[in-house]
Amino acid sequence: EEKYEYVVENDTDNEYPLATFWLAEIKQKKAKYEEAKYLYELYLSEGEVDDYFAERTAKEIKACEWALEVSKNPDKSVTIEHLGDGINSPYSEFAGLYRNDELYFSSLRYEKQNDVYNPKRLISKILKSEDQTTGEILEDPINDNEMHIAHATFSTSGDRIYYTECDYVNTSEIRCNIFYKEILADGSFGESIKLPDHINGDNYTSSQPSVGRSFRGDKDVLFFVSDRKDGQGKMDIWYTEINNEQFSNPVNLKAINTMEDDITPYYDVNASTLYFSSEGYKTLGGFDIFKSYNEENGFTAGEHLPMPVNSSYHDIYYSIDAASGKAHFSSNREGSYYLESAQEACCYDIYKATYEDVRLKLDVQTFEQKSLAELTGVKVTLKDKHTGEIIGERIELNSISHEFELDRDRDYIIVAEKAGYISEQIEFTTKGLYASEDIVKKLFLKIDDSFTKN
Repeated sequence: EEKYEYVVENDTDNEYPLATFWLAEIKQKKAKYEEAKYLYELYLSEGEVDDYFAERTAKEIKACEWALEVSKNPDKSVTIEHLGDGINSPYSEFAGLYRNDELYFSSLRYEKQNDVYNPKRLISKILKSEDQTTGEILEDPINDNEMHIAHATFSTSGDRIYYTECDYVNTSEIRCNIFYKEILADGSFGESIKLPDHINGDNYTSSQPSVGRSFRGDKDVLFFVSDRKDGQGKMDIWYTEINNEQFSNPVNLKAINTMEDDITPYYDVNASTLYFSSEGYKTLGGFDIFKSYNEENGFTAGEHLPMPVNSSYHDIYYSIDAASGKAHFSSNREGSYYLESAQEACCYDIYKATYEDVRLKLDVQTFEQKSLAELTGVKVTLKDKHTGEIIGERIELNSISHEFELDRDRDYIIVAEKAGYISEQIEFTTKGLYASEDIVKKLFLKIDDSFTKN
């Protein structure tokens, strides 16, 4: 920030026209939204701007305005905990996955043993922790002393582990391929199998795998990230359907990909929801975490997770375990470990998000539309809006009240039906409700004249 401020103040000949833009971006990532907005507007006014930066600047101006508003309403029911130095290090820890009471994660803290460079370049390995206080390297033969090994994910049946194997293509850039191993009856791993050439390629990277299910739940789907051609932007999210050893041709997830980087997919099978991080949407500063619902007609547009899960820094690799309710993600926000004070915001650490139990009680009350009289004997059905799952049904013969317990951060449909009346339905959401609350919804059913005539 200080260096770019110096350039902007002293560049009288406009030798570095993008300096104002980059300073605005830094201000934005430090949550200085008013200053960032001013600098973005100043950049647009200073001279000719190419189409890419003009479009991106317009987006970020709107993002700063939006961030000023959403930062006023953080989710107060969630507590963010930085996992200690038994898990995190001054290097980067990422791709946390909590499964069967164990945390799997990747760490970029190891040296490439036979490296020609001095100092030796760093590589990542997969670790596992049973108590989230210490991590142990996952047993060989998955990890390697020369290659990056990262991104452990499992088939929905638990009999296969997918991961990435990456190598340097120059002093710092890496290229990745996706592999899997069968998990044998004794818990050991089978041979390493590289996914076919239409998934992996020599001229692009394929990385960050996450296993989910198709909308109808009949097959596993592997989501991954790649910069292959025919994408929407830079890094895009793709998916392939799995049938034993067969993988379908990858499909670009156009519903959520943007012109910027879209990365770190995680599919929550229980909620039919894909979590991912992106710089292409309105964000609080860097990469923010979003979610998309898997519906019959495809995935919905990305929805932003509220603060404090998201911050003005980079927030990536969100995953949530339905059994425990524990969520983990990586971030380089303030409080993360670093190697040197000059690089205080350099490195990713793993954080845990704990959601408080928020009691949300729904009372659906039913009435006759014309007279507004109370109407009993109505069948009321509560459904998940995105999956169509029936959450509960109530028929009250002596009352107009139909009570349900709700989950936080979920979209619902209420359907009311009774013979002789036209069914009625409404939609509502519990998003943005961060404290216990009683919710009342009133439905008014119209008499079905055709039923009366018959």
